[in-house]
Amino acid sequence: MPRVLLLTPSAAPGGAERALVSVARRLSDHGWEAEAVSLEDGPVVADLRAAGCPTSVLAVGRTRHLWR
Repeated sequence: MPRVLLLTPSAAPGGAERALVSVARRLSDHGWEAEAVSLEDGPVVADLRAAGCPTSVLAVGRTRHLWR
């Protein structure tokens, strides 16, 4: 089974995040094993987990400061 890593910089519930949860929910139906990483904790993390997608949180702060 192919694997895919889903990455989101935001865990706030917005349009892109809702789409990510929808994709995560349906990937296994199409033969994909998904895992997600969020760069912050929030409602979307719980939504991903509720959708059956193992999800990790890497609390890195603001993404524009990753290079520091």
